[in-house]
This record gives sequence, C-alpha cells and structure tokens, in this order.
Amino acid sequence: MHLRPRDLYTGQLLNPDTTSPYYQREPGRYRSELHERFANVLYPLAFALLATAGVGQAQSTRQNRNLQMALCFLAGVGIRLGGLAANNVVSLHAAAVPLLYAIPIAAIIWSLIAIKRGARPSRLSPWLERGMAALSDRIASLRQRIRPRPAASGAAGLGS
Repeated sequence: MHLRPRDLYTGQLLNPDTTSPYYQREPGRYRSELHERFANVLYPLAFALLATAGVGQAQSTRQNRNLQMALCFLAGVGIRLGGLAANNVVSLHAAAVPLLYAIPIAAIIWSLIAIKRGARPSRLSPWLERGMAALSDRIASLRQRIRPRPAASGAAGLGS
C-alpha cells in the first residue's frame, strides 16, 4: 500500500521512498505538499494582520465597518486561493516554489504597511501646509466677494 503525499508525515516528504510507484509517477506532488506545509504556517499571521489593517484602527461606534470586513474577507479568500493555485504550479515546476512563500509574505508586508500608515495621523510637509492655508484664505476672500451684499435701508431713487 502506497500513501499519497498528503497522507505522509513531513519526515517522509523530506526523504521520500523513491521506489514508490506514486513518487515515480508524480514526484512534483511530494515537493508541493512539503512546501505547502511550511508555507501554511504563514497564512494565520497574514490573515490576522489583514484583519487588523482593515478594521483594527480606532473608530467611533457609529461608523459602519461592514464594507471593510467584507473587503478583508474577500482579500483573505483571494490570498488563500492564490496559494492553492501556486501549489498546483509548484507540483508542475520546481522553480515556482518561492511563489508559495511569496503570497502570504506579501500579504503580511502589505498589512504591516497599512497598519503603520493608519496608526498615527500623517503630517503634511510644511510647504504643503502653507500652500493649503493660502488656498483656504483665497477661497474665503472669493466667497466674500461673491456673496450678495445686503441692500442699504432707505435706498434712494425709489420714487418717493
């Protein structure tokens, strides 16, 4: 009786029985199963950080987070489906092994960047702050010029 790669222990995947008919028929399955097991450790961390990046920032209780939660869920599903697709590619091509690790690591890095950006308010550069203040002043003065002026009481020339 010969077991499929999914049914083997990790040690057996590291040192497969090369005389096994299954190994001789599909050696790529052993490789993909071994690396999938090592890469699977990264997914829980990626999902936790993705959730933290999406809905972990402080907000009032009145703000609706349903869209953010749905986007986090869809991103997690996409990341995992990408990993499963990469696993199939690895069984065909050994050169694709780094892809199994790159997908969850990229999600982790993206999440950490998003968390860092959302952690504290970013400050505008001083020249941009001055420019925004000048623009705000110009808009205020333009509003005053456009605003209709109240008519003077007892206006002359109304046929008295």
